[in-house]
Amino acid sequence: MIIPVILEQDFAEIKRKITLVENVADLIQIDIADGKLVRGTTFLDVFGLDEIETSSVFELHLMVEKPLDFVQKRLKKVIKICTQIEVSPSTVKEFISKSKELGYKVGLSLKKETAVTTLQSYLAEIDYVQFVAVEAGGQNRPFDSHILTKIKELKKLRPHMYIQVDGGVDEENLINILKAGANGAVIGSHIFESKNPEQAVLRFKELEKEHAHTI
Repeated sequence: MIIPVILEQDFAEIKRKITLVENVADLIQIDIADGKLVRGTTFLDVFGLDEIETSSVFELHLMVEKPLDFVQKRLKKVIKICTQIEVSPSTVKEFISKSKELGYKVGLSLKKETAVTTLQSYLAEIDYVQFVAVEAGGQNRPFDSHILTKIKELKKLRPHMYIQVDGGVDEENLINILKAGANGAVIGSHIFESKNPEQAVLRFKELEKEHAHTI
């Protein structure tokens, strides 16, 4: 799946970007960063997302020190949610439990320097894994090709786990991550900085059809 991602401090800009891709994107990722866990900040009032009128639904990527603050109630427009595995193990476990209680599909996201083995005790409990292929917390940062090795490593541990890659994904990188075994890509600047974001999404979708990995 091709998932446009929005990382913004201004709520009005989030709404504007949603309108640019909602006709071609079934799912849009909204990044949430508090400037503590990663370098970079965004808007933090996730509960305002339910005020947005759109045909798209959302997934949340929580790059925050206290992800439990964001799973106090169900957001009706959010269907997937992930937190960074780098928060404390007790927080990760409670986050998974509370997110499942709310009916979300639950994932864990790994910074590019975090070992795949840190996932092992959680793999039976989660729905997907997200590998961050850049320095987390911002856009226009270079893609780290070591992520391809991590995708293959996780596929050996858990062949049917859904894997998506976030950060630095362009057309060439998309092909490589799909060939490595990933199932989806989270794409920001190469969609929203293009002249026509809708056409950019459709082009990425075409490439996905050509090179998709089937689990």
